[in-house]
Amino acid sequence: MGNIWRFPYITGMNGGGGFLFIYILCILLVGIPIMISEFYIGRKTRSNAVGAFSKLNKSNFKFIGLMGVLSSF
Repeated sequence: MGNIWRFPYITGMNGGGGFLFIYILCILLVGIPIMISEFYIGRKTRSNAVGAFSKLNKSNFKFIGLMGVLSSF
């Protein structure tokens, strides 16, 4: 919740509105396409994160699925 509420407030109070604009722009340009591609890969393979990336490539992409799961912890 600090990323949503406190961070923009503190940044705006200390004169970092330009940084906040670039931060939101990066979320829109990088985060949303990655999220949409993960949704597409999951629906296409009909499996969980680790299984979906391992179906794409048996050896290299399984690690990407594991990183996505471990990053939530």
